[in-house]
Amino acid sequence: TKDGKEVYFEVVSETFKPAQQEPVALIVFRDITTEHEINEMKNDIFNSVAHDLRAPLLGLQAYIMIMRESSLSKEEQQKILATMESSSKTLTSLIEKILDISKLERGIMVLNKTKFDLSEAAQKVIRTLSPLAQEKNISLKSSIAAGSFVYADRSLIERVFTNLVSNALKFTDKGGVEILHSVKAGLNTVTVKDTGI
Repeated sequence: TKDGKEVYFEVVSETFKPAQQEPVALIVFRDITTEHEINEMKNDIFNSVAHDLRAPLLGLQAYIMIMRESSLSKEEQQKILATMESSSKTLTSLIEKILDISKLERGIMVLNKTKFDLSEAAQKVIRTLSPLAQEKNISLKSSIAAGSFVYADRSLIERVFTNLVSNALKFTDKGGVEILHSVKAGLNTVTVKDTGI
């Protein structure tokens, strides 16, 4: 269009030949822009969720290897099992979001906003992904101070943290990954810093 927007059409054509007249071609253009946008949105969501599923699954696999190959104390085993349980709940939540895709088709995106501590959300992600850091012998830590409360959808924030941290771990071979936090004029800024490429 003139304003640069892409519009999509489905084109259907049919030819008729009325008695003793020249053939007539009927061409119908049906605007399918909204359907196309919904399909694009679906693809983006599925790609995003597939990426989200990868990190907790890799974390679980690493913890299973640690449990199998290490002589851990009972207390250490309980801590790892608690983290594995948390990761499995995250996976279940993500799968439920996939099954709930019909909401997206209706243009509904419901945010479950609550007041929560950013440092706790960051630590949860660190517990889930720490086996990946240990495997590569690099550090993984958060500098977010306890009591850094925000009002947002915690599960979505944790998904963002997980994506950024897992990407940072993937491309860091030495050094480490750190989650940083600052507040300026009431605006919370979270940064994932790494020493990778």
